[in-house]
Amino acid sequence: LIACSKHGLTNDELLEILGSDDDFWKYLNKSAFHDIETVSESRRAIPSIYLSRLIHDTNFMLTSFQNIGGVVYNFKHMSFKNYAEDEILVNKKNKSQYYHLLARYFKERWPEPYVRGLEEYPYALINLNECQSLESILTDFRFIQLKSQYDLLQSLHTDYNAAKKICQNPNIETYHNFVTNNTWLFEQYAAYYPEFVLQ
Repeated sequence: LIACSKHGLTNDELLEILGSDDDFWKYLNKSAFHDIETVSESRRAIPSIYLSRLIHDTNFMLTSFQNIGGVVYNFKHMSFKNYAEDEILVNKKNKSQYYHLLARYFKERWPEPYVRGLEEYPYALINLNECQSLESILTDFRFIQLKSQYDLLQSLHTDYNAAKKICQNPNIETYHNFVTNNTWLFEQYAAYYPEFVLQ
């Protein structure tokens, strides 16, 4: 999961994304001495003790640092990430499964608004080549406004450029031109007058 993320994952994200995997959840309940309770009706999360043990065992590979939206776990060195991709994610089906878990989780969370979802959701879609979903998110005015509000316009341009490489979609091109031509407006006013900017 960490290898498939853009900037790494927070403690809560790891707990909840792992909990959202039906196969892993069934395995966990089968191997546990008692039923694992859900955090809420809408979200499952594995008990933190499992993640604490995993982080401890992989401490030589992982580091934590402050990222926009919280403290994330990521690899200490690119060689560790490359190893994970070559040895664990070598199967395209496995890699796709992890990107789908990330996309599903951050799709639900970004509108809260959840700033890390604004970064991780389009990144997962790009790696899945999900052109229809990319069109939907990159032409969503609320998504654009939130990216601007959290000072992520440069990241938004990166999303557009990556999407255009894999999707021949005129709407994505049109919205990218719109954001490019009105960058100054978003930078100065989007956080304070979102309705005005979008009009």
